[in-house]
Amino acid sequence: MSETILSKKNYTIGLILKIATILSCSLGLIFQVVEWQSVFIGPNSTLLYFTTQSNIWIAAICLVFLIIDLKTKGKRQISNRLYIIKFMFTVAIMLTFIVFAVLLTPQQEMSYILSVTNICLHNLTPIFAIADFIMCDYGYLSTKKHILFGTILPLIYCIVTLILSFNGVTYGDNRIVPYFFLDYKKLGWLSISDYGIGVLYWVIIITFMVLAMGAGLLAVKNIRGKGSMSNLQG
Repeated sequence: MSETILSKKNYTIGLILKIATILSCSLGLIFQVVEWQSVFIGPNSTLLYFTTQSNIWIAAICLVFLIIDLKTKGKRQISNRLYIIKFMFTVAIMLTFIVFAVLLTPQQEMSYILSVTNICLHNLTPIFAIADFIMCDYGYLSTKKHILFGTILPLIYCIVTLILSFNGVTYGDNRIVPYFFLDYKKLGWLSISDYGIGVLYWVIIITFMVLAMGAGLLAVKNIRGKGSMSNLQG
């Protein structure tokens, strides 16, 4: 059990960021269902997208931490396992932010880029959640090996998505996968063609991206933690 006492400033900002994360996720998901004329369960379920899942994960864990902070008034006593879960969910939402910005935005129409769904789910929720982790979660006792935890959810998602695809699950416009870099029929597995590199290459690239994001997030968290401890001692 890790004990952390948040300063009044960090406590207040943390509450705002957690609430903002939850509200952004909720608003984005509502508009997603309305705009896509889709539902969470059934064909073309929005739940099958990593964006949706990562938003729900981070909103849920922020709600848990929000309740803890409200009950303890910022005098946290939190299991390191719970911090690990929040780290995993934060890396997942960070991946959503970066992958969409770098790989998927060029393929989108301007109407979607400017939509409430995109602004909330791909931008505001990740920004609020990452800021909250850095601002408040320096009590997390992490090691270098902990960056591996960040790869668990993306890899599980990849495996499950491919299994669903093999069993006939389709997405909008009858696509066999939700994201182009998982399209094994078009890209192949280890091919390099006019369509681009194979799916396994993409999995390796994204895995290294996740490791880098996790390492960066923990590094900033550790620097933040040292600064906060110095302020308390001073």
